[in-house]
Amino acid sequence: MKLHNVRIKRSRYEHIRTAIDRYGKTFVCAYDKNFRFNVGDLVRFIPVSTSGYSNYRADSAVYLITDIRRDVPDLNVCYAAFAFVKSEEYVFDCNKQMLFKVKK
Repeated sequence: MKLHNVRIKRSRYEHIRTAIDRYGKTFVCAYDKNFRFNVGDLVRFIPVSTSGYSNYRADSAVYLITDIRRDVPDLNVCYAAFAFVKSEEYVFDCNKQMLFKVKK
């Protein structure tokens, strides 16, 4: 399990946030076949402008990759399913690269 900081276009980031607000805490995104992450990895999205300059604050929300479909008829695409992880319930330890559930 690793935490990846992923730079995405601001418009795509807003699309993801809208999908989460509208459909709940799980969503699916299409990526090219070179998608290098694995099921169980964690992702934090960093929105960037069209010029690639990261002038936006990184989203503190963390998402868990729950499923990846690479056997899609379109040869250039794979789909990844993400689930929102509540930051109040979990803590990510960067040194151990592990996600720990917070005891209440």
